[in-house]
Amino acid sequence: MGCWTTSLLPSTKQASPLSFCLKFYSAQITSLIKDKIIQNINTSSTAFKTDMFKP
Repeated sequence: MGCWTTSLLPSTKQASPLSFCLKFYSAQITSLIKDKIIQNINTSSTAFKTDMFKP
């Protein structure tokens, strides 16, 4: 949704709105996946640490 409004910016006139949209959404999805992976690593490392230090 926000992608179509951003594609109207003058700086993106040389690129077609569709290709800009695809770039925009792939960037969004990539960052989401990165966040998920980082979250998973953080959770698993925390769980690992607590297991290590259990009496």
